[in-house]
Amino acid sequence: MILNPSAKSLKEFVVKGTAAPMKLKFDTVEFNVDQYINDKYEMVQDLFTKFPGLDVEPDGSISINGKKVTKIKINGQEYMISNIKSLTSIIPANMISKIQFVDDYDELGRLTGRRNGVPNITINLVTPKDISTIYNLRIDGGLGNENKYLIAANGGFHNPKDQLFFMVNNNNKDAAGGNGTITNGEAGYHYNFNKQLSLNVSGRMNNQSAVFQSFSQSTDITDNGTLNSVNNGTNYSANKMKELNLKSAYKITDNDLVLVQFSAGNTNTVSQNNSTTNQTGFQKKDIDNVISQEGKSNNWSGSVLASHTFNKPGRILSLQLSLNNNDSKYQTDEADKIRYYNDTSYLDSIIFQQIHKDELGNNSSLAISYVEPVKENASFELKYIYQNRITKNSLLTSWGDENGKLLPVDSLSSQYKYAVYQHQVEGNYQLAKGNAEYTLGVAISPNQLKTTTTSSGTTIFPVLKFRYKWPSLLFSINYQGQTRFPTYQQIAPVTDLSNIQYPIVGNPDLKIGQSHSVIAEFTRSGKNSFWGRGMYTKNIHDIAVNTILIEDVLGTVKQETHYLNTNGNFSGEAKLGWSRQFGKVKNSIRVEMGTKYSHNILFANNVQKYNDSWNVSVKMNPQFRVGWVTFMPNFGYQFNRSKYNITEETVIDFHTFNMGGYLFIKFPEGFSLEASGNKQLNWGYASGAIANPLFMDMNIGKKFFGDKITILLECNNVFNQQNSSSYNVSANSVSIGSSSVVNRFFMLHAIYRFSKAK
Repeated sequence: MILNPSAKSLKEFVVKGTAAPMKLKFDTVEFNVDQYINDKYEMVQDLFTKFPGLDVEPDGSISINGKKVTKIKINGQEYMISNIKSLTSIIPANMISKIQFVDDYDELGRLTGRRNGVPNITINLVTPKDISTIYNLRIDGGLGNENKYLIAANGGFHNPKDQLFFMVNNNNKDAAGGNGTITNGEAGYHYNFNKQLSLNVSGRMNNQSAVFQSFSQSTDITDNGTLNSVNNGTNYSANKMKELNLKSAYKITDNDLVLVQFSAGNTNTVSQNNSTTNQTGFQKKDIDNVISQEGKSNNWSGSVLASHTFNKPGRILSLQLSLNNNDSKYQTDEADKIRYYNDTSYLDSIIFQQIHKDELGNNSSLAISYVEPVKENASFELKYIYQNRITKNSLLTSWGDENGKLLPVDSLSSQYKYAVYQHQVEGNYQLAKGNAEYTLGVAISPNQLKTTTTSSGTTIFPVLKFRYKWPSLLFSINYQGQTRFPTYQQIAPVTDLSNIQYPIVGNPDLKIGQSHSVIAEFTRSGKNSFWGRGMYTKNIHDIAVNTILIEDVLGTVKQETHYLNTNGNFSGEAKLGWSRQFGKVKNSIRVEMGTKYSHNILFANNVQKYNDSWNVSVKMNPQFRVGWVTFMPNFGYQFNRSKYNITEETVIDFHTFNMGGYLFIKFPEGFSLEASGNKQLNWGYASGAIANPLFMDMNIGKKFFGDKITILLECNNVFNQQNSSSYNVSANSVSIGSSSVVNRFFMLHAIYRFSKAK
């Protein structure tokens, strides 16, 4: 049988594929924007709620997989600004093709390719290939009852040559407690003179004032019994801050780079706190306290980084020099009226003190790195680091006599110098083999602490890091060692009587301590995305609190805080997140859970005790988008347990349950309804501090000319809740309380948007 060849032409056919919503690289998590856009009017900021592992806090800060975002770039060009939310809220999502979250190490690590330590996270927005220039502008204005107002504008442009961003804001709707004003502004400009030279400059200012009411109840557990305190206060604060930043990169040749950075700023603060305290338990006491404080701080910092790449690929020599200076001055005036109750009578005491504190800090560091390639995929780094931190303190404490005249108290005043000197020599070997990357080495660090005494030592830390990448999974494990120095307050040679009833006594003989941590992380991409992070930390020569009850001349006791070195403190934590997309990523569900346990040594009247803290949290965030309706409920539960053995084993439990959500309904003709709310339920709080608030904000809107103009009728704090609840656990004290929030008000809010790409 003979078969004859025959050919037939087929018609053209096209195979279409869908890009993966999420990709993983060794140091980058990348999201394909097209897979997450549901509305042509969405901004980049709107996408963040859809990305797995991403959290956006109420203040606008962003974190991914538990790590906070600190910088933002567009097409690799950095914007030296702090207000990332304002920039991402004006860029339409359809002008961006990819959003990358990059592990960002310091400038030296970036040049040498060494990814040691814990990175910060940088957002990089990538525009499509057919877009080289974007322009964006948003202007807000609003008026409401209760004399509420809002004036704001932010905008900018981006192209390969230069980039600009600015933001100005003035309002009295966001101040703490509903009383006060916020005026802030920020601008950043990046200019590329040519391929060799670029300049990045930014400036910002912030003026803010607030008045709010506070209430708290605290329990101090001592070996004499329990002290219970009920506190009511009125708090006023105002601060003014200005800052200027410069950054310039000069590529002298293809092998030589110089990077210069400089920052300068100043801060002025004023505050006054009026409080009353009723103390019961094994001792009864009433306190009226007024504290007024003024502070001024001027600071500057600068650094120079120079790098030379040799002709042999991978051979790099780098040097970095950094200097910074901070000059701070504070004056505190405090008046205390104290009534001590005995079994059948009471005694009154009036104390007035004034504290002047000047602090001058000078820090400097030098780092030299030499990288030698051993073979194509391996290299060895030899690094030397020198750091010093020198702080000069002047403390003058004066007390008022019976005639109101201020007299210096020598025993509470001092001229004090605190100096830390550190050297570190490190050698590490890095190997990239297949999908794995290994870093192995050792760091030797002689250090010295000079105060009224001198303490010195040498620590040896291993350098260990392992990263492995599968197609859809990235895993890393990292060891981090750190030398821990006592703070100025812990080591100060004079007693701190800023709070008359709780003196703080420093210990100049404290030793230098160490912290050893192991951190493991993983991220898995796909329709089902997982991420996890675990950390265990062990401290050596840690600093423990020693609470001592001291009798005073009136026959009552004060609770003094002392410090001493101890071993035995450790902590461990684990976090796990899971998310799943449904229906072409329009619908999703995200679940996050975490737990943290810490064992802390503390002392009561010089006898060793312990405090164990345990925290468990669970959050669930479904997202549903059906037609014109977007609904994103959220549920959260948090359990906190503190266990002490000061007198006998004492267990204190707190439970907090949150449920809330976000609802957006888009009606025909450009109308919309938007609402967000949160209900909090608390168990374990003392009765006076239970608030269980229900907060809700909502608005009705109408769009004109597409998305260019939006008019909103807003209602803030619909149910007019007055307080938000909080709790704090430290040493042998547990405090729970509430503070006032913005009262209900209505506002007519107009928004103008302009966006253009070419």
